[in-house]
Amino acid sequence: MDSQTRTLTSDDLCVNCVVCVGSLDLFVSNLVNGYPTEDLGHSCLEQRWQRGGNASNNCTVLSLLGVPCKLMATLAKSHEITFLLNDLAAYNIGTDLCVEHEDCATPVSIGIINKQNGSRTIIHSNPNLPEISFIDFTRLVDMTQKWIHFEGRRNVEEIEKMLQHINDYNKTKQNDAIVTSVEIEKRNPELVKLCSLADYIFISKEHAMMHGIASKEDAVRKYLQYTKNGAAVICAWGETGAAAKRSSDPIVACSCYPPENVVDTLGAGDTFVAASISVLSSHESTDNDVLLKAIDYGCRVAGAKCGGQGFDHLKELFGKKL
Repeated sequence: MDSQTRTLTSDDLCVNCVVCVGSLDLFVSNLVNGYPTEDLGHSCLEQRWQRGGNASNNCTVLSLLGVPCKLMATLAKSHEITFLLNDLAAYNIGTDLCVEHEDCATPVSIGIINKQNGSRTIIHSNPNLPEISFIDFTRLVDMTQKWIHFEGRRNVEEIEKMLQHINDYNKTKQNDAIVTSVEIEKRNPELVKLCSLADYIFISKEHAMMHGIASKEDAVRKYLQYTKNGAAVICAWGETGAAAKRSSDPIVACSCYPPENVVDTLGAGDTFVAASISVLSSHESTDNDVLLKAIDYGCRVAGAKCGGQGFDHLKELFGKKL
């Protein structure tokens, strides 16, 4: 299976930006007036193509909030690639770290979004596109970035190697250390291995509940035991807001900010992660005030995201506030 690096263009160049490592797929969104009944024909109110994948969504939100960013993901050289690359360019997201693969199919997600309550049901397909590998990472990343975020994926061992590579690099640096974060979202027990290697760990409600955890506060206490010294654990818990904790510091927590009307919840978790990183990456301080500010901002932006279709309305609401 052949692979090749994207050609570097002037638009791809950004120094000290946030790099998001993870997935990119085509998302076909279907807005319906109520969840479909099985074995009946239905019409949708609106259908659109958009980019999907956690890391891809993270980059979209970061860019809309005014944070320079790059996506590191694999791309299938199938007919969908033109749409995906044009859309990434439209949001000023760097693609020079992406790796193209021949003879692969683009991952596709079909989304059913219920207009009545904003719920979303997703059916995902990835026939044969591989994940970003450790070799890809060491070959392409020049270690000049200020922040590298990892989407916890199936390739846990490869992500472990990437994070350890950054930690080894950081040991040789005094003032130019790279900050890392990782999202632990899916119900995959192996993902816990990544908690010991990153500076910020984003735990999803779904993953925490898999371990019998019933609150955001319990989640940050539980997962903190797996982290390295000085790391922080962050957990968003839907309608109860978010909490965060770093080592011996007290827990900080904030409420959620629900919109007046829920329109589209797709990507709300990705929005929370990206908005929180936008604050954390703009402050050198690691004290609790910054941590609280980050998760509060994350909840505000995620709540606003749910009040509109897609992500574009976030630029008008928050793009000039950083």
